[in-house]
Amino acid sequence: MDYRSYKAGNAEKIMIMFALAVSLSAVGVLFYDTPLAVLAAPLVFLPAVKAYSYEMAGKRRNRLRNQFRDLLDSLASSFAGGRHLYEALEEARKELSTIYDGDDEILAEISGMLKKMDDGDTDTAVMSDFAARSGIEDIEVFARVFSVCRETGGDMITAMTDASGMLADKIKIENGIRALTSQKKTEGMVISVMPVVVILFLRAVAPDYIDVMYGSTTGICLMTLALAAAVYSYYLIRKITEIEV
Repeated sequence: MDYRSYKAGNAEKIMIMFALAVSLSAVGVLFYDTPLAVLAAPLVFLPAVKAYSYEMAGKRRNRLRNQFRDLLDSLASSFAGGRHLYEALEEARKELSTIYDGDDEILAEISGMLKKMDDGDTDTAVMSDFAARSGIEDIEVFARVFSVCRETGGDMITAMTDASGMLADKIKIENGIRALTSQKKTEGMVISVMPVVVILFLRAVAPDYIDVMYGSTTGICLMTLALAAAVYSYYLIRKITEIEV
């Protein structure tokens, strides 16, 4: 599995198309007093699938990285007991199967690495392949350290322990950043939906006041500007609060 990308399935694509149709119909009625905006769904379908795939790939990599930390802890214990990588992976699979489900990424990767080693691949080649497919910098760095330790006879136990500690610290820092930025994301969402709230309020309490916006070119332009401002503010907040460690 290549964690650097995500391919949406047919069911997911149907779900995306349905969500687009509902959303665009609602936007059309709200901003232009017509559901015909749904006709734009095919035009934005591919960008929507791309954005969805990007989001899902990021979530999958984040899950894998968190699980990889537990794998490192298990491998360090096994290496301390004098086991080589194959035996350490077998032991890790037993230990992690009590924590994760069988369809979780790390268990599937461990099984895959064991199978490749049974087929004759070297432990460094297996680890390097996993790192390349992961698209995660921490795993790529660990694979290089592992390769150097195997080639030079370095202290594998210390390398494992240090890598696990640094990864744990990095995850802790990122979780702290997410907590700090969650409030800003919420504020950004509020700002983004304010034009929608204002229009809904006016249509509910003073429809005559806003009807003029739907029957003239000037009104349509102003509604389009309001919609564009809402979309851009949401995009801007997402970009500002995306902080990588």
